Amino acid sequence: MKPTMLNSDSLAVVLLPLAMGLVIFYVYIYAKEARQARQLTGSQKLLLRTLRVIVALLAVLAMVRPAVSMVRTETRLPVVPVVIDESTSMGYPDARENATAIQGGGGKRTRFETAVLVAQQLQEKLTLTHRVKVYTFSDTLKLLKDLPHRDYESTPTVSRDDLFPMAMKPQGEYTNVGDALDSTISDLSGDRVSGMILLSDGRETGGTPMKDIGAKAAKFGIPIHTIVEGNEFPLVDLRIDEVIVDNEASMNDVLVVQLKVTNQVSDMLNTELTLLDKTTKKPTVKKFKLKRGQSTIAITTVPDSVGVHDYHLEFPKYPDEINVDNNVADFSVNVVKRDMRTLLIAGAPNREYFYLVPALLRHPTINLACWLQSAGPLYTHQGHTTLQQLPKTAEEFKVYDVVILYDANPNKLEESQMAAIEDIVKRGAGLMIIGGPNFSLAAMIQVHPTLFRQLLPVEIDKGQLPNPDIIYDKPFGVERTDQGKTHETLR
Repeated sequence: MKPTMLNSDSLAVVLLPLAMGLVIFYVYIYAKEARQARQLTGSQKLLLRTLRVIVALLAVLAMVRPAVSMVRTETRLPVVPVVIDESTSMGYPDARENATAIQGGGGKRTRFETAVLVAQQLQEKLTLTHRVKVYTFSDTLKLLKDLPHRDYESTPTVSRDDLFPMAMKPQGEYTNVGDALDSTISDLSGDRVSGMILLSDGRETGGTPMKDIGAKAAKFGIPIHTIVEGNEFPLVDLRIDEVIVDNEASMNDVLVVQLKVTNQVSDMLNTELTLLDKTTKKPTVKKFKLKRGQSTIAITTVPDSVGVHDYHLEFPKYPDEINVDNNVADFSVNVVKRDMRTLLIAGAPNREYFYLVPALLRHPTINLACWLQSAGPLYTHQGHTTLQQLPKTAEEFKVYDVVILYDANPNKLEESQMAAIEDIVKRGAGLMIIGGPNFSLAAMIQVHPTLFRQLLPVEIDKGQLPNPDIIYDKPFGVERTDQGKTHETLR
């Protein structure tokens, strides 16, 4: 049962009737003892009355329960806690645009060194007006130093070496910012806190949510001032993520090397990539402009000897990179001497024909054989291999890797030859069809409708005759056929 407490007004209502009752009681006692009182002297009567009054007063005072309240006033300076993150991420290089960043060990500016510099500068000013407590934290909060108040600017401050020993390094495995601030508020619950200063890179790993800490600090009227080290971008790094290249290449042919690279150095980075053939000591250098994030780039080289070639890729090293080992990559390619056996079947010589044949003859990996349909029996056909007659059987066509039909006369191609071309295409050979001024694709379809349609990934309107005088200077759309939509080269 909870007792009922009386306030001063209620107590007066109770004591007033009680006092009146005591007065009546004393009058009654005096009247009753009047006979005995006549036997007392005057001094004895006065003494007796005095004692009775004292007893009455003591009874009243006992009910009132008076207390003596002593108030001691002590003036104390407000406190400013400086809370410093000492987790591992604070050992990473600080952002180069940070004006307070300083050069640290090994020529790198770490975030922790920046925080130490800022804390030292703050305590030199704040100790003149406040008590300053310096804390560090990762998973738990630790009091590093309780700095004394300075009455005058001439009073020496605590040195940086005394406040932060040289051996002190950020090594914490966690960054519980919310827990650290919560523990700071609890630790200073008996003090008047002007505000808290947090020095961190903001990389949290868990703990009390910051919104809860913000609400708690606001409840106690404690502002939180945050000084951030680093920036919102990932750590400074330029790395090669993946090298995409064929395991085998042709001698004297272009070798294309694709790379997936990630740039976290700057928004638009002007850099260069060096591709060194360690076998022949031949370097290739190409300049790039990389956006921030991942990009796919390509660099080319031409191997000029047969055998296994070892290649080395390298980007320049940039200041404050977190890892320079990933700026390089190595790979090997087996270079072989390879001939791409190509058969060119042309209807009649024209301007394009006289440009096309020399270009194919100059290519280092093409073994060209030409057949000009309009040539006479005594004509010597051009090419690395001289043909006496056009192949007719499937066995004769199997020796070719690519067949080019350039303005070819469909009436001079037999069904067996078209069937042989279809057979090698199905086996993996390439087919290039180029319409010309004399014979279009529509003409080829009219003569060989079934076989030729199966070879093409597009549908040709055989009723629309070609007009070589039309100039197509505006873009037009291309639609895949139903069969083309399922073909692996057109997906």
